[in-house]
Amino acid sequence: MKRFIYFLVPLALLICLAFTTPVCAAPSVYLNGQYLTFDVSPQVENNRTLVPVRAIFEALDAEVLWDENTSTVTACKGNINVRLQPGNKQALVNNQVVLLEVPAQAVAGRIMVPLRFVSEVLGADVDWDATSNAIYIDIRQSDPVQPPAVDSDHPRDPREIYKAVSPAVVTIYTFDCDDSLLVSGSGFIVNPDGTIVTNYHVIESACSAVVCLPDGSEYEVDHIMDYSQQEDIAVLKINASGLPVVKLGNSDLIENGEKIFTISSPGGLGNTMSDGLVSNKFRQLDGYSFIQISAPISPGSSGGALLNSQGEVIGITTAGFSQAQNVNFAVPINLVRPYLLTDHYIYLAAGEVPEEEPLFEEIYYEWEPNNELFLADWLELGTIMVGDFYPFDVDIYQLYVPHPGWLWAACFTEEFSNINLLMYLCDSSGEYMLTADYVGEGIWELDYFMMPGLYYLVLLDRNIGGSGDPYFLAAVLD
Repeated sequence: MKRFIYFLVPLALLICLAFTTPVCAAPSVYLNGQYLTFDVSPQVENNRTLVPVRAIFEALDAEVLWDENTSTVTACKGNINVRLQPGNKQALVNNQVVLLEVPAQAVAGRIMVPLRFVSEVLGADVDWDATSNAIYIDIRQSDPVQPPAVDSDHPRDPREIYKAVSPAVVTIYTFDCDDSLLVSGSGFIVNPDGTIVTNYHVIESACSAVVCLPDGSEYEVDHIMDYSQQEDIAVLKINASGLPVVKLGNSDLIENGEKIFTISSPGGLGNTMSDGLVSNKFRQLDGYSFIQISAPISPGSSGGALLNSQGEVIGITTAGFSQAQNVNFAVPINLVRPYLLTDHYIYLAAGEVPEEEPLFEEIYYEWEPNNELFLADWLELGTIMVGDFYPFDVDIYQLYVPHPGWLWAACFTEEFSNINLLMYLCDSSGEYMLTADYVGEGIWELDYFMMPGLYYLVLLDRNIGGSGDPYFLAAVLD
């Protein structure tokens, strides 16, 4: 009898293991080659892995906040703002709705979030190895949203910089609708999938464009991902993969007198390198910020790469003074970063690229609750936010000012007789700055010269009963 019982025990264990291991086994997670541990094991649902929210966001260098009252997770990294709620398949990324295959969930007292979604939205690469049942997250590549620090005490050899950067600097030829050459310019690749940064004036009025890589390959420009005529920035897309890329630096850290290099295509002569100094790191021209440099720039250099002593791109070589020698300018790379976050699919064709940007490009809708700074909705410059007021409602919006300029913000409601509105501006810490003026006919507006940074717009309906009426909020930077 004892021998029979002893036989049953290991048999039961084998049966248990056989039936539970495939179901319960959670994948291992590695970040930049380092094994990640969690206080609650990763969960798998519908072939999607969920991990504890705070652990994964903090591992990805994001700030994370949890609001118990609204059951909302908010994570911020650079210019990216992510909001999720357990059980809700809709997530907000910079105030745009993204549908999730698997929503966030509450497990063992922890909020679990989809691993691939949160990693990729914060700029990481995610791969799954089925053989080892392991997930590998890589954030070692330069993140276009979050500027890196610079080790200026150990400059690289210029020959090393040229060898590393020049394969990712391209020549761009633009053509009119009769296929006649308009101009040649430069650009640089920021993503292996064919994302290229250049100046807006390089592709202005073009019906088509061709990108020539140093290895001799040529690609037609498929579309413009985003652009700013005023800031002279354009982000192009070609259909390619596995391309060499530049590393983006932090233009806020440069100093006057710092050694710099340029790689561009003056006169169509690709991969031409020159050097010089930062003459003035913050030069204002017509209300816009530029880096003044002494490195030579010629026609065809527009859109090229301005590099620091580490070989990181800190600007787009843009223009020069014909009346003076070695007085040239570049667009700071930190002004370019917001334009790398979206793809508006603007096609190069006659009249497709407007001479002037529309004042308001898109419409978004308020996401409640947004009555605290850490719950603030994201208001992009040049867009319209549609919201509603409720009894003693407070709506808070955060906006990012990329360069010095005059900020104009306005709130409009058709049913203004029902609303007793207070609208004011706060700095990044929530400190009060100024109150908007009521100019009549249901319009409140403020006009104020701003320095670069994060700010908050606060709207308060002081009606006792609340109006329940919609309002329209917008902000532009001149």
